[in-house]
Amino acid sequence: MQFNVKWIEGKTFKDWRKDLENAPHLVQTLKDKSNEEIFSLLDLPDVGQNLELKNVEGWLYPDTYNYTPKSTDLELLKRSAERMKKALNKAWNERDDDLPLANHYEMLILASIVEKETGIANERAKVASVFLNRLKAKM
Repeated sequence: MQFNVKWIEGKTFKDWRKDLENAPHLVQTLKDKSNEEIFSLLDLPDVGQNLELKNVEGWLYPDTYNYTPKSTDLELLKRSAERMKKALNKAWNERDDDLPLANHYEMLILASIVEKETGIANERAKVASVFLNRLKAKM
């Protein structure tokens, strides 16, 4: 028997946690964990000592994740985090060398900003170029 959890772009981590809590036959291991503790459990990249930076938002890949009874909430989040890390690594390795971004994390932040600015996929490149031009001009 298989079940699934569907996470879509734009949902917050709070929404994702609620989806996990409501998922049938999923073993709950994270209920009493803080977001910072979950960040550590997911082995996400160290982005500094500031606790506000240890935020799971944006580090999870939206998709439908299948699971079987006795799977854990942490297992699903780890699968999602690993997919996001792979997608970020691929995008980072294929980026133009002149982009004014220092690392994967800055790229993720820019992608999140662009996503919030427009929900229309074919507008994202144009919106991203506006932000990149401002970064290049140190605005």
